[in-house]
Amino acid sequence: MTDHERLLSGRTAVVTGGARGLGKAIAKELAARGVNVALLGLEEDALARTATELPTVSRSWPVDITDDDAMVHAAEDVHRLMGPVSIVVANAGVAEAGPFLDSDPASWRRVIEVNLIGSAVTARAETAPCGVSVGIAYLNWIDTDMIRDADRYTVMRKLRSHMPQPAHAVSSVEHMAHRVVTSVERRASSVYAPGWLRSSQLVRGVLPGVITQVARRKLTHSRYTATGLLGAGGRAAGPATVRNGGRTADPR
Repeated sequence: MTDHERLLSGRTAVVTGGARGLGKAIAKELAARGVNVALLGLEEDALARTATELPTVSRSWPVDITDDDAMVHAAEDVHRLMGPVSIVVANAGVAEAGPFLDSDPASWRRVIEVNLIGSAVTARAETAPCGVSVGIAYLNWIDTDMIRDADRYTVMRKLRSHMPQPAHAVSSVEHMAHRVVTSVERRASSVYAPGWLRSSQLVRGVLPGVITQVARRKLTHSRYTATGLLGAGGRAAGPATVRNGGRTADPR
């Protein structure tokens, strides 16, 4: 471990969506650098297993990140049991794809709730006067069960196949986790992984038009159907499985 990596040793971090995928990899990367980790998410058993795999003091809290009250209680528990939190990684997210017209209204609402509202609930505060900095990670495709599940659907395979190199390349969770945690150490305001994503900011104004034109030509076949929430994490976060900030049996 380098002197730079020891900067985080002994601190406490909160990682949402830590049961699998990128969240789990970030938790492992943090723990490898001496960080104690609090894992938050809906998959209680998977979260607990991840916590036991980490070499530092780590605990898990099954919680719906969109539930304000439940998140307040979780924050209080983390502080009481693990001390002050130095790092928060709002990683939890879900996705679906396919024609919007065919999508389940409850599913696309859940995407907004988890990805937007859940991230806001996780980071609720204006903390700059306290010396807290905020960064954002711009990440391309990652080898997670969400992306592997997406590739089972024609609409997503077509979407990725028509992307130019290297836009359709998939990176490992370990590589992405390393990039994210390194940016935390550096208190960076942003991280782009792969690095070429930074250049996309220069043309972001024209991207919606380009994507629309490609979609009109390539993604109009009748066999394209809505995927529903993707991956095991998506199924765990589905509207049918979440009740009052907790989890119920999935009727499917």
